[in-house]
Amino acid sequence: MKILSLTVAVLLLASCNHEKLSDPETLKANIDQLPFTEKVFELSVDSAGSVLDTLSIKKVKRNQSNLIVYKEVELDKSKPFKTKAYYYDAENYFYLIQESEQGERVLCNYKYLNTHNDEVKSVYTHFKSADDSISHTALADIEYNADGKKTSAVVEIRDSVLQSTLYFTYNEFEDVTTMTMVNKGMDTTSFGTYTYNYEDGMMREKRIASKGKNKWKANYVYDENGFLVFEERINPETNPEGKVEINYINDNAGNVISAVKTVYPKGYKTYKKFVRIPL
Repeated sequence: MKILSLTVAVLLLASCNHEKLSDPETLKANIDQLPFTEKVFELSVDSAGSVLDTLSIKKVKRNQSNLIVYKEVELDKSKPFKTKAYYYDAENYFYLIQESEQGERVLCNYKYLNTHNDEVKSVYTHFKSADDSISHTALADIEYNADGKKTSAVVEIRDSVLQSTLYFTYNEFEDVTTMTMVNKGMDTTSFGTYTYNYEDGMMREKRIASKGKNKWKANYVYDENGFLVFEERINPETNPEGKVEINYINDNAGNVISAVKTVYPKGYKTYKKFVRIPL
């Protein structure tokens, strides 16, 4: 549930960059008419690059701005289900279908904007599954300075189990610089902080620290084009004595073409490469 809450919050604040959102059903129908642009194979390889196994296969649709608007996962050995996902933009989904041996599950995330003088003052979203096993609502209130620039936002997320409050701050370019998340469950409270650093308008670093019952940290480093090149994860529960590092190599479009994962303290390495075939 914590992951879903964070997803909703990011979707809410991403939506605030637009005065209007397309009707989800219309947008979904338009995406259905688009052709597939590529098929992506995630491969496990050895240090010499020889293929050991196929980990996942997905088909992708992109819009005229080259943003991914649809992904269809044909194979993913790490998950017991296949997915079909429709995205608003920047890979923020609004309609997700999960197919497994137990049947089909649909998750919907629709947003409604409240505007005043062309400024988005608040965003309301309702997130639910078709079988109602997951359902919650969220409201984002946004503050602006005298120049009309977004300065802060507060997101309230409520459901029957969890209450979350998220606090965002922005720089002069309306980039998120910090996010603090407070989750209150039936018997636990957890805190998370996200810090973002930028250079020349590009995010170069993101740091995450989770506190409470489960404590973990993650650091992400991006190159001058905004592409992820390094990831570090520290989780005392899963790896008490070490950490995980992942180094990425991207093509000119920012697509990951290979990754090397190192697990410390033993330094065990695994290798992946990604092959994209135009359709």
